Amino acid sequence: MRSKWGHDAIGLSAAVYSDVTTTIAFYETAFGLKRTFIDPTGVYGERSTGGIALGFVAHTQAESLALGYAHTTPKRPPPAMEIGLITDDVAVGYVLVELCT
Repeated sequence: MRSKWGHDAIGLSAAVYSDVTTTIAFYETAFGLKRTFIDPTGVYGERSTGGIALGFVAHTQAESLALGYAHTTPKRPPPAMEIGLITDDVAVGYVLVELCT
């Protein structure tokens, strides 16, 4: 897909999690994002966000790639990434997240 500026547009953003299936279920329950794909082995899945697909990758899958992946843990600083979701009612969104965690 080409952007209006003539270059490729972003089509996917992916983050790494310990349990892809549970994480996708959380996003489905808390934010109502539709599941579009889950690999049968559970190492990768995607959710629809209305424009850019949100990918979920298992740590084991990320470690198998030759990209120099560093496993994130609570003892290490978090990766420099943010997932921002847009809502008309922040208060309701906050309550839903709290109920799901």
